[in-house]
Amino acid sequence: GDDVTEVTYDEIFLMKYIFRLGGCGDMVIELNDGAKLEMRSIPNFDDVYRYIMSKVDDETREASDQIKPAAE
Repeated sequence: GDDVTEVTYDEIFLMKYIFRLGGCGDMVIELNDGAKLEMRSIPNFDDVYRYIMSKVDDETREASDQIKPAAE
């Protein structure tokens, strides 16, 4: 879409996700003020999710869904 929302990493309280076919995924980011940001059909989902998780604080990381390593 054409919507733009800016969020700083320190505003993130919790992150959840669901995988979609083709390597895409949907993400819900809950902010400290209770607002929720939903992003759908994110390409390269694993990379995007891991990048955001690397920027948030430890409490947020522990409370959020973790991506499981790929099966070998």
